[in-house]
Amino acid sequence: MKNFGVIALTALVGLLAACGGGAGGGNSISGTINVPAGYTVNQVVVVACPFSADNCDQSNGKYTTLSGSGTSASYRIDGIGTGDYGVVAGSSSGLVGFYRDAQNNALPVKAGSTNINFSLVAAGAASTRQK
Repeated sequence: MKNFGVIALTALVGLLAACGGGAGGGNSISGTINVPAGYTVNQVVVVACPFSADNCDQSNGKYTTLSGSGTSASYRIDGIGTGDYGVVAGSSSGLVGFYRDAQNNALPVKAGSTNINFSLVAAGAASTRQK
């Protein structure tokens, strides 16, 4: 699953254009996104997309856009079908991140999961998973 993070983060802009095309479902994925001091969560986009051979299945992704002036905000992505998802986030200010373990492997997230918390960092830096 190491490829997922790199692919997901570099494809975030393209993914947003494709999101919402899938059938969806009645589940959700939720958690909290944190950004570094000097940034806000305003306009951070959080994406959940099904895993498909360590890649993000762009045709079936769902997303939400955050608002606010703080450095932390809750998110909830509705319309999630069953299965495992990767959760990535990014902003036009160059912040990126994804839900992963200490070895930088994307962690699969089951539909219906809560407390999927992680921090964004400036592109090129390492994201950290919140426990």
